[in-house]
Amino acid sequence: MDAIETILTRKSVRQMMPDKEISKDEIMGLLEVAAKTASWSNSQPWEVFVVSGDSLVKINEIWREEMSEGIPDSRPDLTFPHREEWQQYKRYQDNVIGFGQSRKEYAEEMGIGEEEWMKMTLESLSNNYFSSALVILALHESATTYSHYDLGAFATNFMLAAEEMGYSTITAASIVFFADRIREVIDVPEDIKLVVGIGIGYADEDHPLNKPESPRNSPENSQDSLIRQLSFNQNSCICKSR
Repeated sequence: MDAIETILTRKSVRQMMPDKEISKDEIMGLLEVAAKTASWSNSQPWEVFVVSGDSLVKINEIWREEMSEGIPDSRPDLTFPHREEWQQYKRYQDNVIGFGQSRKEYAEEMGIGEEEWMKMTLESLSNNYFSSALVILALHESATTYSHYDLGAFATNFMLAAEEMGYSTITAASIVFFADRIREVIDVPEDIKLVVGIGIGYADEDHPLNKPESPRNSPENSQDSLIRQLSFNQNSCICKSR
């Protein structure tokens, strides 16, 4: 699989196969690839915690406890954005709405009621997507904005390497919803802040949660184009204001 095909093929998988494991060597091989990620002045700011085996069982038990009556207020190290914060920028908000709409339309098409869909979603969330392992990414509390950019690039390269090797992934804030409870299971220094988690495993291809396709903005579509300006010569320029 070449790089472009890998990018076009990969998608977030919301239901893994819980009976399939990934070894330490396999995870380490993927981290070796991700460690090649470019970063600001070669700072390589990423901090990585890999959770599997008994530790993952304990974290999933905690997540089920925390979500036993639905999704509670989270307690992350970093403040999560809320979709209301994107209302000032219509394209962002439209993308969030489009994501939810695609899932709703699929459920309706398959005859899955809203209550049943929410039950499946909560079961997946409260078991961290039944991942074989969690890769939790973090930064030192002194990290700058560019370090967060670097960490995102690291996560992307890890997930693309995983895709090429035949694994499925999902990057999710929900994996670090309860940062205080994670610290009950693994040793996380207080000056290290958990940012996001990646679940990795093998997709349950037939599960309904893995079927909807999220829409993507196109550089060709004038309504949702991600390009503000495209200039190659004096006769070729698109300048877009929003």
